[in-house]
Amino acid sequence: MLFDIFEARRLERERQARREAIGNVAAGVAIGAVVGAALGILFAPQSGAETRADIAEASKEVLESAKETVKNAAEVAKDKLRDVCQYTCDIGNLDDIFEGIDEDDLITDSCEEEA
Repeated sequence: MLFDIFEARRLERERQARREAIGNVAAGVAIGAVVGAALGILFAPQSGAETRADIAEASKEVLESAKETVKNAAEVAKDKLRDVCQYTCDIGNLDDIFEGIDEDDLITDSCEEEA
C-alpha cells in the first residue's frame, strides 16, 4: 500500500513536469507569434491602409493563439482534477490514514504554518 502511494506520487510528478513543458512550449509559440507579427508589421514597406489591415490580421492571430493557450490550460486543469480525484479514490478511506491523529493538532499546525 505504501509503495502504491509513492508510485502514484512519482507518476503525478512526471505528469506535472510534462504539463509544465507543454505550457512552456505553448507560451513560447504565442510570444514568438506576437513578436514575429509585430516585427513584420513594423518593417514592412507598405501604405497605412495595408499596415492597418495587417495589424487587424495580427490581432486576430494573437487572439486565436491566446484562445488556444487558454484551451490548453483548461485541459491541464481538467487532467489535474481527474488525477486528484483518482488519487483520492485510490487512497480509499482517509479515516484509516489519519487514525490516531488528533484533528485539533492538524488545525493548530496548519494555522501556525500560515502565520
